[in-house]
Amino acid sequence: MPKSRRYIEQLDQLKQKGLARMKDESASLAPSDLTDLATLCKTASEAQKNEMDLELQKKMGRAESVRYWTPIVASLVSTGVLAATLILQMNQFKDSRKQQADAIRQQTEANEDTQWREAIRIMADKPNVVNGAAGVALLKFYLKSERHGDEAKDLALTYLNNMIAPDHFASLLDSMIKGGKFSLDDLVNVNRSLGQTNVQVNGELEKIKKAKADHEKSVSLTDNVTGQLRAWPTGDAEHFEGELFDGVLEEEVATTVRIANRMRENAVRPDVDLSGCAMMDSSFRGINFREADLTDATFWNIDLAGADLSKVAVRSLGEWNETAWWRASNVAPDLLKLLKESYPFPADKQEYLGSTRAEYDKDLARLSTK
Repeated sequence: MPKSRRYIEQLDQLKQKGLARMKDESASLAPSDLTDLATLCKTASEAQKNEMDLELQKKMGRAESVRYWTPIVASLVSTGVLAATLILQMNQFKDSRKQQADAIRQQTEANEDTQWREAIRIMADKPNVVNGAAGVALLKFYLKSERHGDEAKDLALTYLNNMIAPDHFASLLDSMIKGGKFSLDDLVNVNRSLGQTNVQVNGELEKIKKAKADHEKSVSLTDNVTGQLRAWPTGDAEHFEGELFDGVLEEEVATTVRIANRMRENAVRPDVDLSGCAMMDSSFRGINFREADLTDATFWNIDLAGADLSKVAVRSLGEWNETAWWRASNVAPDLLKLLKESYPFPADKQEYLGSTRAEYDKDLARLSTK
């Protein structure tokens, strides 16, 4: 209980006692007692009045506080409601945008799937388009697709292995490399396939040569589109196969250059398989072949100056024509033995592929002592 309240109660008790004595007829009160009683009653009344005034002030303070804070709280509540409404609307907007984006994405994917199927149908129905700008453009477009990029790569690899036009071949090949869709193994496989095509074309050119010598008017050759044997006029066949041979050679050179670039960037594993590849008219100057497998690989007019062949594997030797292999910095003993036996410096020449016989002997002695 507050001290002021206890004080008032004590005063009230004293006042009641005084009044009771005054009413008691048997009690005799002196004038001073009456004065004290009157003072006490006055003091008690003033204390009660002060207490009432204090309570009134408290109530007025609370009312004033309520009056002051009510608009502020109302404003805050209003702001909170507005903020909640705004957040709700923003979430609804996000959900709506997401639904719209999903719908657009699904429609885009459906359209892309339809266009991809149509592209496949066109290229399958018209093989000649593959060798033209239209086929290359279709493949280059879909190589960038997240949904059909891998399928486009597989299809492009098939077409690279059978493409006749060297300019379109190089364009598609570079698009695949720049797009990160083409590994060194992919390059090697295309090069290896081109080497097999080269062998086939050489065989058909020999067949045409024999047909001309025998004065035959036609010759049976494999149709590049159908894969079936077809009778060609001997003159037309010679022209066509000659162009095909030149085209395949250009494509072999294109893949060789890009293989060399990848190896020069050290973007290869140590034991890359180059067996059966046809390396043509390119520079491998200063390249470390590491532990590459060169079994039956062809090196035709290849610059190997400063190349490191010290750890390569070779079980049988391919063709190393027009290649100054002795300029390499190191050559594995097994490979060196095969090269000395099969592709030595010509005995009837004093200078060959930019080297003199004395330079060859010096390089050979250097390689043999390593």
